[in-house]
Amino acid sequence: MAGIGRLRSRIATALAVSLMCLMASPPASASARAEDLSYTYEIETEMPASRVNSYSSYVIMSEVRANFNRYFPFRSDCLSLPWPQTGNVCNLYHPDPYPNPVQLLYINGSNFAFKSLPGHFEGADRFIRFTLFKGHFYPNRLYLRVEAWGPYTPQAHATITSGLAYNYWSQFALNVGARAFA
Repeated sequence: MAGIGRLRSRIATALAVSLMCLMASPPASASARAEDLSYTYEIETEMPASRVNSYSSYVIMSEVRANFNRYFPFRSDCLSLPWPQTGNVCNLYHPDPYPNPVQLLYINGSNFAFKSLPGHFEGADRFIRFTLFKGHFYPNRLYLRVEAWGPYTPQAHATITSGLAYNYWSQFALNVGARAFA
């Protein structure tokens, strides 16, 4: 019976996301392609220039990984992402109360990447990489680049085209800008 309740909750969540997809348009920077549903966003963190100039992107990302739950926009049972421990499984809790498992694929300087596992809301085998970098033309600004790709699922399509993915990662960027070394 618990499985039926979980299935009903996931169906209700998928319907809600689909409805939001119909009501909202994707952000201009999204490039969802039907064959693999990939996208890339580059979002300014709005971190004050004094802090951007005081720390390297690597040091800032080390802080984010060390205090993962403080910055990431979803609750997680992974409080930190310790380097170089890859292969760890983290459960993310959003948009529903059920675990959305991801595996930490790698940590490399100023970035890290996850792979979604079976049971994840958007489906298995989707990849997402997060990178912090200082602007090329504006070195006093810190940006979050989010790159995602993987197989088509209706839930992934709805999350991308509704703008929800962009909103989640914008919140992540703002959390980093407001909280890191503040």
